[in-house]
Amino acid sequence: MLNIVNEFSLDEISRIVIVGSYGLGDSLKKRFLEDFEKQEQCQKYIGYMNELFDVKNNRKIIPIPTEEKDLWIDDITALGKHLPKNCFLDKVKPGCGATTLAIENDEHYIIVAPFNPLLKNKYKKHKNTLVCYSSEFDKNKAINKIRKQDIVKVMVTYDSFTELMEWLYFSRRDVFDELNILVDEAHNLITEYQYRDNAIDQLHKTLLYFKDKLKITFMSATLPDNKYLISGFEDYPIQRIEWKKVDPVQVNVIIPVIRKKGANGSVRLVNEIKPFIRQLIANRLDGKTTRNLYFLCNSVDYAIGIVKEMKLRPDQVKFCFANNTKNQEKLDKLSSRKRFEIVDIDETDENGNYYPVNFVTEASFEGCDCMDENAVAYIVTDVLKRNTLLDVATKYVQAIFRFRESKYKMEAYHLINATYDNEKIDEDEFKQNLKWEILKAVKLCERYNQKNDLEKGELIAQFNHKLLKKDEYSCFMAVKTEGQYDDFGIENVSDKYFVVNEKMIQYAYFVWNIHNKVFSVDETKNGINESYNRSLVVNALEPVIIDIDDDGIYREKLSYKGTIELFLEAVKKPERDRTDAEREFLQEVYLENREIMDFYTLRGEEAFKKVRYSKIAVQRALRDCPFDKKSRIISALKRRYHIGDYYENKAMKEFLQAIYEEIKYDRKAKATDIKEFCEVKRSTKDGKEVFRILNFK
Repeated sequence: MLNIVNEFSLDEISRIVIVGSYGLGDSLKKRFLEDFEKQEQCQKYIGYMNELFDVKNNRKIIPIPTEEKDLWIDDITALGKHLPKNCFLDKVKPGCGATTLAIENDEHYIIVAPFNPLLKNKYKKHKNTLVCYSSEFDKNKAINKIRKQDIVKVMVTYDSFTELMEWLYFSRRDVFDELNILVDEAHNLITEYQYRDNAIDQLHKTLLYFKDKLKITFMSATLPDNKYLISGFEDYPIQRIEWKKVDPVQVNVIIPVIRKKGANGSVRLVNEIKPFIRQLIANRLDGKTTRNLYFLCNSVDYAIGIVKEMKLRPDQVKFCFANNTKNQEKLDKLSSRKRFEIVDIDETDENGNYYPVNFVTEASFEGCDCMDENAVAYIVTDVLKRNTLLDVATKYVQAIFRFRESKYKMEAYHLINATYDNEKIDEDEFKQNLKWEILKAVKLCERYNQKNDLEKGELIAQFNHKLLKKDEYSCFMAVKTEGQYDDFGIENVSDKYFVVNEKMIQYAYFVWNIHNKVFSVDETKNGINESYNRSLVVNALEPVIIDIDDDGIYREKLSYKGTIELFLEAVKKPERDRTDAEREFLQEVYLENREIMDFYTLRGEEAFKKVRYSKIAVQRALRDCPFDKKSRIISALKRRYHIGDYYENKAMKEFLQAIYEEIKYDRKAKATDIKEFCEVKRSTKDGKEVFRILNFK
């Protein structure tokens, strides 16, 4: 059989892969994809994708024995107050003193950490021993201190690691060959990849260069599955500490619900987290409890929104975020009097007291210790805020172990919203989608690498600054350099070109697993518990639904016109300016009167007046084609046709049917359907009746 890929020109293949597969029937698309997979340039990457679904763990695991009395890592006789080298160290228990051991023992150590707050947290306790090297420390002072160190102890961020190692190579040759590299919180090499790909790629490259020259340890208490471990170190075994005594933290999984009166007067239960958080805060500030609340929530806007709604003061609440200008500017808008500031998780007020309310993002709870004896951890996962869906088995287990001195350190609470979910993507569909993404990246790399040096250099610059258009860009691409290495391993670049980014394939699988296995509505119960209970130090209880009261929940019954008017008032505001009541109302419209939202998106505000705010007229206008499907159909049409093009009815009918099948739109195509998507005019051409496209709607 003729290979179907050979039936298309290179330009046609590129267009189909890069722009999309709309217009290909299911059988043709399947053949096209199957044949394309056989192409040599695709086999490697698709093979790598398939390996991610293999649950086997072929890496050697070496147990580290302990005794009943061993509570800290420096108690373990088998280690002799030294961390194992050239391995992935699974310490199992967060906060067991492993990083402290590297700081305090008699070996030279470079400790690589993901976030600046972790450096600050450790420096606060080890000022006389530890030097920190990063953008948030004075690097000149750091260099002067390192010159004088008899035993080198430096903590450095991903971004500054290569720069530090270059300086050490030329300026501390006396100890360089004896350096040990500890990559702390090593799970972040996968969990943070989307946001810090450049820093992690450079760190990875430098570590590979020193692999055969220095001793390297990747350490985490929440070591991810073997499939996620950093490449190039497949010969490194996993050394796992087998603690004899482990007291697991009890995690109470809570699904908070409130009673809400809808526009039709009915009362229903709605799963919402913010009212529950507001109630917890109100009880704490009213003196009904002495527990200090630490909301581990990975959304700055989410936290600020709650503080703004409750009008909290700077003496009542503490923000522990990534300390950057953008986040500080958001806080500055909260108060015109006393300023809210970003501080460390262990920061106290001017009287030395811990704050009653605390909001913490992952940048501040990764590996950082808080000594608040009244601290209670509340993990917040609101699926309406996708960036709060962190990996349970790594991030959340880390988070609940931050409070070393707390009376409540053996309990934690996970608040989860499980009422909303994007369309679930099963394994086959995910694989299919990812294959098309890989093929797109392959063809873009092939196209760009054929350019001359000047054009390719311009494309690389645009790619690095994310300036390429959507159809010209793929996050599954990367830029690779080639050249000669000097003594340190710095490349004298002779060529740069585009390649497919395997780490992004790995990361795509990682995120899909979180969103569709752990936090999928129908698997929330099992997904969360199984992810938590992978760790020996956590015992997650069955999710419990808690019914709470919240002020302002009940609304008067609105007319349909009144509902539309309130909707328009709320939806036209920027998201950050909406009140909590407005956000709740918009969610209510989404659930009870979805046609209002769809009609507004499709036709705009003025169209409501034209249909006289009639529910029947609104529904009739939407009956032809849902707005989410319509936009995809129009996009597909634009790829095949242009304004001024002619078409015959039969050809258009067949093309529309192919699109409907592609986007899973259950509808039989008619030639007259085109009038929903285009303005057309009847005409004749070559003696045949045809239609001409005048415009797209």
